[in-house]
Amino acid sequence: MKKHIPWLAAALMLAPATWAEESTSSADWPNHGNAATSASGQKGLFNLIYGENLCKGQWAFSTYYNKWDRRVQSDPVTQAFDPLWTDWDMDVERLSVAVGYGITDKIELSVMAPYWTFDGEDIDGPNRSSGILNGVLFNQGVIDQSGFGNIRVGAKFQVARTEDYAIGLMPFIDLPTGDDDEAVVAGGTGYGLTFAYNNRGGWVFNASYVYPGDSDFLDVSEEFHVGVGYAKAINPKTEWITELSGILYTESNGEHDAADITSGARWRLNNPEWGFNAGLRVDLSDTSFDYSPIGGVVGLSYAPKNRYTLGVDLAGTGSGRVVGDRIDCGATCEATYHCGGTVTLTAEPEPKSRFDRWEGACAGSDPSVTITLDGDKQCTAHFVKLYDLTVEVQRTKHPDGDEPGNGSVVFAGENCTDKCTITRDVGTEIDLKAKPADNSTFEGWTVDCKGDEPGTSLVLDSDKACVATFQGPPRPCDEEPIMGEFAKCGRYDVAHSCDSATWSQLIGAYASGATDVPLEQVPNMDRDAGNEGKTPLCDVVNFLRACPQVKACVGGSDDGEAHCTAEKRAAKIAGFLIGQGNFGFFKSITADRIQLPPACEAEAGSGRSVGIYLD
Repeated sequence: MKKHIPWLAAALMLAPATWAEESTSSADWPNHGNAATSASGQKGLFNLIYGENLCKGQWAFSTYYNKWDRRVQSDPVTQAFDPLWTDWDMDVERLSVAVGYGITDKIELSVMAPYWTFDGEDIDGPNRSSGILNGVLFNQGVIDQSGFGNIRVGAKFQVARTEDYAIGLMPFIDLPTGDDDEAVVAGGTGYGLTFAYNNRGGWVFNASYVYPGDSDFLDVSEEFHVGVGYAKAINPKTEWITELSGILYTESNGEHDAADITSGARWRLNNPEWGFNAGLRVDLSDTSFDYSPIGGVVGLSYAPKNRYTLGVDLAGTGSGRVVGDRIDCGATCEATYHCGGTVTLTAEPEPKSRFDRWEGACAGSDPSVTITLDGDKQCTAHFVKLYDLTVEVQRTKHPDGDEPGNGSVVFAGENCTDKCTITRDVGTEIDLKAKPADNSTFEGWTVDCKGDEPGTSLVLDSDKACVATFQGPPRPCDEEPIMGEFAKCGRYDVAHSCDSATWSQLIGAYASGATDVPLEQVPNMDRDAGNEGKTPLCDVVNFLRACPQVKACVGGSDDGEAHCTAEKRAAKIAGFLIGQGNFGFFKSITADRIQLPPACEAEAGSGRSVGIYLD
């Protein structure tokens, strides 16, 4: 090898060392994998090829103009006789058009067509009379050739791909379609194989073997191409690209080993899949600098993204998280995946919340959903806040009773007889119905439910509790006697029975708190007085209804049961009268200095007595 090889070796040794140090970068794929096509159609840098490939159905396009200088060796046969012959330099230009297409998500085809120009310096003196290009001898004193090169057809296969790196192998064939008579190509069919690697940190590495084809003049050297590059996203529309590439030749038949460093940028257009590319190219293979080593590259490229972004949003009144491959949202709500990849997302609600539904690219109410990345996707997981409603049945005794009350509360499909808790969405309106058991009464609601009506409702905007109180019955009174006159009296109600104006006045006097009721106001219920059909017992019932706190004395003895109903208390009076031999009527009711608190509101057991006597 020539003296230039140490330069190339040193550069390539330094580059992988830097690459290894940076390979653990947590940076995402540059611009999500969006990159320009290389000369062979694959997505890549200016000249290097990505290990990634196009997705199924995607296509990529590029057109590039490259210019660089090369050292050309003089005719080695002639130089053997005249060592004074010297090498000379030549400008090389190439305009290429490349197209790539994804056959599957792992197989990509590409076609590249180049147009070459070779412009060598005029021979200056007798010791520069000939040189070799692509296995063809030029001895006219100048190399000035141009024409179409061989069309290259390649296929890249995805060897390995993770979320951190990708590896591809690309075999290719250079079809003998170029202008071999102009020494633009060697003449025969060429072929080669490229190993391509790139990672999420933005680094790219290539190694290629190339056989350029046969030549009629002499064997053309086999070539080994090695390159390493780095792409850094400066902003969403600008990507800085630097690459170091070299060519090693197996034979010394005119070509010199070469090493080039190219650095520049790609500016994305309004459609970010299109980019304008420009970079400066410097030949590092010769340090004599007796020629200009400066060149460059400009181009236009189209390349769709082959990595797509999956984002997750959390919404709703509740709280939770979504987990999946490289997604744990809360913390990480976005990740990128290769096209065609599938990701399973699982929604996990926090306590006192529930998962409700997916929206966006994800759909349904199943907490787990699988999505295929054929484009950028955004999924929204809705969570609903939950609140508890606790219902408790409270049992109390009547003040004159021995047994606690009982009952149940019907709500939200529950029939609660003790203590029940349900959990429902925030904002849910719940109707409750208190149902007292036999011989019990509903006293009312407490805590978050209010009122004494059996039916109530509330809205869950926080944890709520309701207590329904049921009161037990009073101690039982004697059984009502069954007798005709009392049964007749029972058909009256307080508003219509016993239309005695005098009794109405008397009851009104009791209610207003009169302290002295004249005896003449007590009606004479004698039949002879024209009160036929009037049952004194009805008046007693009405009076006891109006003033339930008043005790009734039967034969001078307190009945002691003010809690009994007026009808039952009057029945006891009737029973006493029957026991005394009076079967339906008694002559008069007397009252002596009857005193009552206003509105008959004396406590039970502390009221006054009314005496009922036989005439």
